[in-house]
Amino acid sequence: MDDIRYWIWLTNLPGIGSVKLKRIIDVFHSAEAVWKASKSDIESTGLFNKQDIANLMNKDLDTAYRILKKSKMLGIDIININDERYPSRLKQIYDPPGVLYVKGKLRRYESIAVAVVGSRNASPYGKNIAESLSFQLAQRGIMIVSGAARGIDACAHKGALKAGGQTIAVLGCGIDIDYPPENAELIDYIKKFGAVISEYPPGTQPIPGYFPARNRIISGLSCGVLVVEAGKKSGSLITADLALEQGRDVFAVPGNIDRLFSKGTNNLIRQGAKLVTCVEDILEELPINYEGFSHNNNDLTDVQPAEIEIPEEEKDVLKHLSSEPVHIDELCRKSGISINKISAILILLEMKGMIRQMPGKYFVRI
Repeated sequence: MDDIRYWIWLTNLPGIGSVKLKRIIDVFHSAEAVWKASKSDIESTGLFNKQDIANLMNKDLDTAYRILKKSKMLGIDIININDERYPSRLKQIYDPPGVLYVKGKLRRYESIAVAVVGSRNASPYGKNIAESLSFQLAQRGIMIVSGAARGIDACAHKGALKAGGQTIAVLGCGIDIDYPPENAELIDYIKKFGAVISEYPPGTQPIPGYFPARNRIISGLSCGVLVVEAGKKSGSLITADLALEQGRDVFAVPGNIDRLFSKGTNNLIRQGAKLVTCVEDILEELPINYEGFSHNNNDLTDVQPAEIEIPEEEKDVLKHLSSEPVHIDELCRKSGISINKISAILILLEMKGMIRQMPGKYFVRI
């Protein structure tokens, strides 16, 4: 196996993006061989300008050692593109990341996966649809991939987790960074029961340019991309475009024609994306035989949690909830539980399908 230090070195050199990295690995076959290559060896490839060559001649491994040390301390695995654990579907795209930083379980049989993306400012309708479809897909053994963002992304992950399925969150920052902050508990939960991945080393702060780049990974991991609510200039539409470039299927849930966040999805359908009104619309396009699976749960408004054990502290919070919305501050007052602790409990209860979060940090019991 390649020494991971050289991969960290190569993927953190300025000016050496994913496309150039793939080309140079095609020539030298490993990051260590690139590190050992002479200036004339690099020049002879004809792939790089003078500044790129100067960057490649910087053989300092100090940054690589720091990143490796921090990753080990945080329990983060680093998988390079030559590693047999690297997702095969992702490896086939035009610009695959040279390394993936992984926390959790990145399973090799991720080939049957569907990305679910959409608006950060989703409506209750959109959130319910995203969660329900993700739940039903996960019930059938399909991995759900999304970006752990607010809105549709978070609901997609929650739906998969409620079904006891697998989910991958692809971040546009280091996987030790809590972003967005309100999804910190959800991301921790995904680390335990799925995987959180990033092409950026730990400590990397989220900046706007990283999120469009991470979208190619979301679509690259998947057989198809489902868009649930998106505006005319949504990042989700970038993911859909990338999916088409990568030869993936694109699905879209139709929305009300007078709503801002339906314009993007309705336009996708007009351009040829498959209209989705039930989970079967997705299943029939995927490369797998679903005989033997239950197809009875097609109501997009109904996600039924399984019977599960509830710890006493969760029961204590549940007894203060009903069909009427209750604010998180009121729950703290009634239960006597701190805000940090009750936030974690509420995430767990939502994962189990027993409560639902409403706008403004209000919660209702299902």
